[in-house]
Amino acid sequence: MNSCIPSDNLAKKDCCDDKDDSLSVTSYTSTISSYNVSKSVVYGLQPHKKPSSTEIILVIWVITLLFAIQTPSTQNVFTIYFKSYWNQLDVVAIILFFVGIVLRYIPISECFCAARIILSFDLSIWFIRTLDMFTVVKLLGSKLVMIGEMVHDLKFFMLMFFVFILAFGVSFYSLVFGVQEFTWHLPRKIINFAY
Repeated sequence: MNSCIPSDNLAKKDCCDDKDDSLSVTSYTSTISSYNVSKSVVYGLQPHKKPSSTEIILVIWVITLLFAIQTPSTQNVFTIYFKSYWNQLDVVAIILFFVGIVLRYIPISECFCAARIILSFDLSIWFIRTLDMFTVVKLLGSKLVMIGEMVHDLKFFMLMFFVFILAFGVSFYSLVFGVQEFTWHLPRKIINFAY
């Protein structure tokens, strides 16, 4: 059995804790999601015994990138190097890549599943890292700066939005369901109910 496929029993048990006989919307969607994931496993997501030529080329490329990182030759090498956001992103991407590759070749299905998750996050970071190339282009560089400022302003808006969702969710959930014993699923239920 592949551990990367969520089982239907686990999905129903996780989202339906209240001893209802009726299935909730989250139970239905998680069952559909587990069905979609189980159908996608057939298309090459299984571990292989030895690395493919593409994986070997990718590992060599990342190793050469690791050696090509230029650090200034001063006393505060690490503080100067890590001041740049792009350098921090490089280090995180390289570390995640090697952790994912190591986990990929451990012959346990849980490790392979963890490797897939880590490598998917790593791929996202590499795509974000390519935005650094757009700062050189005169037209795209200014737009990239505008997007960065917009994301910075959006953080405060999302914080205010979260406060309002939480304020509405806690009061409304307590009115509808009354006093309940605290579990770690309760905050998730409150936020899902309010949202």
